[in-house]
Amino acid sequence: MPRQPRLDAPGALHHVMGRGIERTNIFRIDRDRDDFLNRLANQCMDGNLIVYATSIYWFGPVVSLFPGV
Repeated sequence: MPRQPRLDAPGALHHVMGRGIERTNIFRIDRDRDDFLNRLANQCMDGNLIVYATSIYWFGPVVSLFPGV
């Protein structure tokens, strides 16, 4: 079933999400990932983008990311 057209009005809130198909990596090389993160940071600093939530996916040994929490 196709998605409905998004509301595209001035001041409308948009939720943007990107993920790899079948859990594949979005970025093939570190340079591309770093470039994306730098561009995202610049948009935040310019006031064009507000980040209100983040997601962290951790693959590796089980460790405490926030000791004491």
